[in-house]
Amino acid sequence: MRNDLIADGWHVLTGIGETTVYDDWNNTTADAVVFQLDGRNFIVYADKADGFRSYGRLCETDERPQVVFPRHSVHAYTEEVDSFDEESMWPVRHEILHLENEDGEPVLEIGTDNSDTYYPSAIFHWYPENLPVNKRKRFDISLRSEIESGRYRVVNSEGKPVRIICWDMRNAKPVVALVDEGGFELIGRYSADDELLTVIRK
Repeated sequence: MRNDLIADGWHVLTGIGETTVYDDWNNTTADAVVFQLDGRNFIVYADKADGFRSYGRLCETDERPQVVFPRHSVHAYTEEVDSFDEESMWPVRHEILHLENEDGEPVLEIGTDNSDTYYPSAIFHWYPENLPVNKRKRFDISLRSEIESGRYRVVNSEGKPVRIICWDMRNAKPVVALVDEGGFELIGRYSADDELLTVIRK
């Protein structure tokens, strides 16, 4: 996949959805994904070629994605790796566009793998779980086991780390926690579904 549409660097991802596109080269309709980056809409689909080979295709479109979400910063870079397959005796070229979140986790991967070999294949991987909007949720006491296991961390409305030390105090606010104030901690009490707390998937 030749990428001359999306430059390396930081961009803003705001939507994604499914669509179809007419592939005039193969005279067929292909399933496609449309996503919005920096207010521009792009379609990516697999050019099925002769049925044995497939190529990732990226183009700009006027079509909008069905699913929109809060603005998310993503870092884009195109990976182009040349190597040689000793078994097939063919040169190998990977051309993959990566979009990653601020933690370096993958959000979207599109392109062509082994694009110079006899059987290249289109690549499309979507990781919605790595969008910040999906990593955060309102605190609820039912998440206790996941928080204690370390899968989620807890912060308050100011983004300060919260360490829960009691879940069942006999009080209207049964959750007792220590709020990290930077160098010292303060005690806070919270309800079972307190809107002042947020859990974030690690």
